[in-house]
Amino acid sequence: SSWSPAALEAQIITARTYASRKANNIRVECDCDLYGTVQDQLFVGNAKLTEPKYGALWKAAVDSTSVDEETGLTITYMGNPISAYYSSSSGGTTESALNAFGTAIDYLQPVADPVSLDPKRNPNYATWVRSVSSAVIAKAFGLIDVQKLEIKEKRIEATSLNGAKSSLRLETFRSRAGLPS
Repeated sequence: SSWSPAALEAQIITARTYASRKANNIRVECDCDLYGTVQDQLFVGNAKLTEPKYGALWKAAVDSTSVDEETGLTITYMGNPISAYYSSSSGGTTESALNAFGTAIDYLQPVADPVSLDPKRNPNYATWVRSVSSAVIAKAFGLIDVQKLEIKEKRIEATSLNGAKSSLRLETFRSRAGLPS
């Protein structure tokens, strides 16, 4: 919320695009299109308006990206809202849809993100180290134990002491091991 007006506008257009893409896809569990949790990138909507210091800045950015009361700017591809994934940090480059999700999407190509590597602008994730127990690693691969890990192309392969092997996409392993994206 404290970012520059241009950055807030980019966030709003991306969030609006994300929500537009999810609209009319009713989820039975909640009778809703979007979860108000990190499952849908922590969509907070109008709750921003009550933020004492930054609510007015956010409202100004929403207004500047709105066409009228009911229509706002979104990002489209071939006439449809894109899948607008966004994050606060990328580790220096974004990932292709093929590597992240297993399916190629023309408009989701890797791009450089040098700001993510700047510790002054990204103090929590410019660099990071995490320890993951061998039990968590074994569970991620569905093995009893793991003796060896080897990265092969865009996959990681685990080998158990008994010689059993299991391979995962890097993103799948990252998620299952609870590592930052």
